[in-house]
Amino acid sequence: MTGPRKILVAGYYGAKNAGDEAILAGLLACFRAAGFAGDFTVITRDPADTRALHGVEGVAWNDIEAVIDAAQQADLDRPVGDRQQLAGPHPARTIAWSGRRRYGGR
Repeated sequence: MTGPRKILVAGYYGAKNAGDEAILAGLLACFRAAGFAGDFTVITRDPADTRALHGVEGVAWNDIEAVIDAAQQADLDRPVGDRQQLAGPHPARTIAWSGRRRYGGR
């Protein structure tokens, strides 16, 4: 398979906010509709809820070791999520990662 096999998604997910969950559902649907057959890991407030709602792996946003591990395993090396969250009042809750740059990254 060429291209990324594992994508890490950061955002305000798993907090029982219908709007954010709809954004995540749409994001996942777009990747799948485009033929992405790899795995997603979502940084979330509630990994079990995210798994149940979206069928993807979740890591708790406050489990820094798990977030770092997920970032190191990710193939996609660009933040996927809301620019406002990345610059928001709690940037530690939304992690921008470097990931492994194997597919033409800089």
